[in-house]
Amino acid sequence: MNYSEIPETSSAWQHTKSIFRVTSGNFLEMYDFMVFGYYATAIANTFFPGSNPFASLMLTLMTFGAGFLMRPLGAIILGTYIDQHGRRKGLLITLGLMALGTLTIAVVPGYSTLGIFAPILVLMGRLLQGFSAGVELGGVSVYLSEIAPAGRRGFFVSWQSASQQVSVIFAALLGLLLNHLLGKEMVSEWAWRIPFFVGCMVVPFLFYIRRSLEETSAFKQKTHRPGMKEIARSVLRNWPLVIAGMFMVVTTTVMFYMITAFTPTFGKAVLNMTDQQSFLVTLLVGVSNLFWLPVMGALSDRVGRRPLLIIFTLLMIATAWPILRWLVAAPTLTHLIETELWLSFLYASYNGAMVVWLAEVMPVEVKASGFSLAYSLATALFGGFTPAISSYLIHSTGDKAMPGAWLTFAAVCGFIGAMSLGRLIKRYPPKY
Repeated sequence: MNYSEIPETSSAWQHTKSIFRVTSGNFLEMYDFMVFGYYATAIANTFFPGSNPFASLMLTLMTFGAGFLMRPLGAIILGTYIDQHGRRKGLLITLGLMALGTLTIAVVPGYSTLGIFAPILVLMGRLLQGFSAGVELGGVSVYLSEIAPAGRRGFFVSWQSASQQVSVIFAALLGLLLNHLLGKEMVSEWAWRIPFFVGCMVVPFLFYIRRSLEETSAFKQKTHRPGMKEIARSVLRNWPLVIAGMFMVVTTTVMFYMITAFTPTFGKAVLNMTDQQSFLVTLLVGVSNLFWLPVMGALSDRVGRRPLLIIFTLLMIATAWPILRWLVAAPTLTHLIETELWLSFLYASYNGAMVVWLAEVMPVEVKASGFSLAYSLATALFGGFTPAISSYLIHSTGDKAMPGAWLTFAAVCGFIGAMSLGRLIKRYPPKY
């Protein structure tokens, strides 16, 4: 059975298998990024020791963000490969590179053993992860958009983001388990490496799943396979779409890393929550995202992409700053959960419509590379540094609610992008 050519009348089970096969690698891609953010404090103590805890944490968060700087390069090189050689081959390559970067971080000895070479090797692992992730989201989103039945593209593509939430949930559960069984001191000293080894252990299974992928019929029907120069010229011709898409992605990537990767650090370092409380909140966020993403993706199939994008960016602008101020004024666990679940709803509602629209508007000949470039530029310049920027804003102003200002800025970018893209697609009509 060729699951890349599933007719609209195929069974739900066939649809499920098709989605699962392509999104399985998303687990590793996002899991690796999440555990680095979750254990930022422990990683800082291991690889960036110093007399100033804030400086050590900032170096770690900057290393976390540095991985995203490689995403545009990965989007261009690997995205071109996918557009030229196929979705399936490219997705296998990205999985292998991500696994290698994860293994590097897991096995590198600490600063006390290797000195300056320890943080350098960790940085190299992060850069390799970022390079592979530069096209992972784009490749998966394009694949899902090309196998989706008519009228269900929003629901299908939403599983690209929804599948990542499984890694958020799993990483949070593992964090709760480790802290319960081993205790905070042991986790900070060495057990933070366990989640990275766990990520490496699932790689063989993910390779097995992805090797069974069929190439999409849309790619097979392409009679012309453009080379890198031709793809680059096409991306340049369509640069307004890429820039508008990048503005839209700023909202979703800042929101996502704020409510997932930064939550444990914010909960512990700013709100004085325990590790268990912070991981519990992150777990609930992952569950919330997993529920709302496909729901809102399906809703976008019915009411359209642009109306949802405009509504939810305006809601973010109106509520992000006030709800953070409300939280820091009374930093209880219940208030943190309520705040994060509201932000999760806004993120998932926006993202459920945004990702599929971005996949739809990119020209077919550069669908993977154009999508990936827009996504990776936004993540590299804004989203990936959200933990570091948020920590710096709090430290420099003394205002614990300053992450709300960063969220508001991101929402404004998304509103501008959605309004601009609505006009641009009249000049660049989508081709499927």
